Amino acid sequence: MQGLGTAPDRERGLQLLRAGASDLNVYALVRLGTLLESGDGVKQDLATAARYYEVASGYGDPEGAVRLGLLSRWGTGRPQNVMAARVAFEQAAAAGAAEGQFQLGVLYELGLGVPGSAPEQLTRARDLYAQAAAQGHPQARMALAWVQEQLRALPLYPGGTYAEYERGAQGGEPQAQYRWGSFFETGDGRPKDPAQAAAWYARAAAQGHLGAALALASLLERGQGSVPADPRRARDLYLQAATGGSVRAMILLSALLLNGTLVPKDAAQGALWARRGAERGDVVGMRIYAQVLEGGVGVPRNLTLARIWYARAASGGDTAAKAALDRLGKEP
Repeated sequence: MQGLGTAPDRERGLQLLRAGASDLNVYALVRLGTLLESGDGVKQDLATAARYYEVASGYGDPEGAVRLGLLSRWGTGRPQNVMAARVAFEQAAAAGAAEGQFQLGVLYELGLGVPGSAPEQLTRARDLYAQAAAQGHPQARMALAWVQEQLRALPLYPGGTYAEYERGAQGGEPQAQYRWGSFFETGDGRPKDPAQAAAWYARAAAQGHLGAALALASLLERGQGSVPADPRRARDLYLQAATGGSVRAMILLSALLLNGTLVPKDAAQGALWARRGAERGDVVGMRIYAQVLEGGVGVPRNLTLARIWYARAASGGDTAAKAALDRLGKEP
């Protein structure tokens, strides 16, 4: 067990944690729960881990509340219950825990079990991410940038005409340039023209528009129509959007780097971006991260964590993750 030294020391450490948990010491409850959840030096026991977190949360411990919320959200060790997850994250966020603020922000960003209209949910997510980012939470900083862009991307001209978007694009408004480019890509109201779409996306991306960077990268990864393939530029644009908080860009960048056919393979960075996408709640990212953990690609091989992420992806409806989980078996 990490951090407890030799085998006798590990056993003594476990005895102390178990004794502390029996005395309802919240530190011991949470530490023992994390060991049982991960299977680090002990047999994995998600149900018991959940009980320990629940007791710690009941005593007001924010870390216990966050960990209980994650198990509730993904249905590991207890029935899946997004509303229960929200309550646990709210408790941790109210106590000032950055991870609680971040996880609650994810629920609001995705609109899972939270009240309000879509703009209201995004606004609440922005505020929560800002609170977590102010405490140095690295994922919150990226998520904050992305949600701010989503709020800016709300209809620029409600009920507006193509002419209004064209004027805005010609006038240098990046959101208008992005929308104007999308009309050319999809053929919405005008003939499809991938080259025009790419040109307008490039103008918006140059001004830091993350959605435009992602859209242009998708065009350039393999090329489309008169737009030649430029996978290296696509990689750089995916990185721009991923660093700015786009979860979809994180997953596409991860796949590009792990595959290594269009750009030089970088397993470590591919695994990193898969993990970041997984932590933002993307089901495909969870499966990819589980796959790299299972295979030891870019990260140390860890079948216990692989099973956890496969289980989360499967609970999100990913059939490939469900098949992988069945193949590995649910017990270490």
